[in-house]
Amino acid sequence: MDPHYNLPSQREKSATEAAEGDKITEASAPTDPIAYWIDNHAWPAGHSDPGLEMSRLISRKRSSTKLSVDQASSQGTPSRVPRDDKSRPYQNSDYEEALAAAGAFMDKPDLVITKTIKDLCKKLLDTSQSVPKVSRFHDDVLEKTCKNLRIANKAQVIKDITFLIVASAQDLADLGACKLDILMEKVNSSWLKCLPFATIGKRPQPDYSVGFRKSAFSEEQLTKLSPLIGKFSDQGSVQARWDMYFPFLTCEVKCSAEDLKIADRQNMHSASVSIKGIVELFRLINQQQKLHQEILAFSVSHDNETVRIYGHYPLINGDKTFFYRHLIDTFYIAARDDKEKWTAYKFTKNIYDIFVPIHLKRLCDAIDKLPAQYNFDVDTSLSFPSQPERDSEDTKSVLSSLPNTDSTANSKPTSQSSAPTSKKQAPLRRG
Repeated sequence: MDPHYNLPSQREKSATEAAEGDKITEASAPTDPIAYWIDNHAWPAGHSDPGLEMSRLISRKRSSTKLSVDQASSQGTPSRVPRDDKSRPYQNSDYEEALAAAGAFMDKPDLVITKTIKDLCKKLLDTSQSVPKVSRFHDDVLEKTCKNLRIANKAQVIKDITFLIVASAQDLADLGACKLDILMEKVNSSWLKCLPFATIGKRPQPDYSVGFRKSAFSEEQLTKLSPLIGKFSDQGSVQARWDMYFPFLTCEVKCSAEDLKIADRQNMHSASVSIKGIVELFRLINQQQKLHQEILAFSVSHDNETVRIYGHYPLINGDKTFFYRHLIDTFYIAARDDKEKWTAYKFTKNIYDIFVPIHLKRLCDAIDKLPAQYNFDVDTSLSFPSQPERDSEDTKSVLSSLPNTDSTANSKPTSQSSAPTSKKQAPLRRG
């Protein structure tokens, strides 16, 4: 031991500590901050209020400020309502009554599904398509994927499997399908440019939607459409957003904790608004009857295990238009030894390859028939009678007189004594 380093004796040390005990200040930080707080009603220096720290850890209900669609539109900025908020109005079963008041019915009408619809759906289901070679739907991964998604939230479901159920038009175009460059896809984007149904007031905001780009139409056709488009902030029947024309495919996603009926209501709303715009276009050239019982839009509702595919079509009689859907297929992703997992993906690819050229030609032919300059009195409200009793009476009379375009149908439409009856739709199965 260094002789020059003198340690104090135990007695000296104790005396020194006792003498300095009264000189302890807040800066000396006591070893027991709780005891200090009891004596002084304040925390010593270097110790923050534990309540403040705990408040950062305690879970709380998230709040979010919503920018109204109208305000966003007037400012020329996109409005994207959080996914949890946008589906809230659709959670109430009464929303189906609001849709019915707007002329959109989720039940099957008392009319025979036409052979044209059946043939189109069968072709879209049966036509072979390529699928991704490596994905979460691979045989060795699918079971684990389904297991993980049982407790996943909606965002995780979308990230993991949505674009294995609904093929991304943009991805396919970027990977070489150049003919799909005319398509525009949107993810969780509000349809700011469309006019909402008067009885609903809310604009669609699908989780995923596909329509046409401006490049799908010629300059002359765009000029003829310009009165229906208006300025950037105007709303009409042609565009969903400033860069998307005539949307024809929507997808809504839910997780295991949510009811898939909510997605069905959202899709019914979106498809009906889209079809209404097409019908209005054809009314301008007095050819709206060509659209009667023709599928003009498709929708996919899915969660972590179930998929539903619908075709949407109008029933037209004079100035009356009603919107219905046809259940094309429904299945479990992992059903039939995983044979169903690519059904919807192939189906949507066939929409792009088979339906889109037919649909685009139909639209272009109608646009070409518009005069170069006109001032038509166009229905720009996209609204329907707001009185439910009036809608009910209109529905009775119109459906009873509607022509059935299926030449093979032996039965005539049944005259209804009430709104369209609830009929279970049997999906069109393959093979």
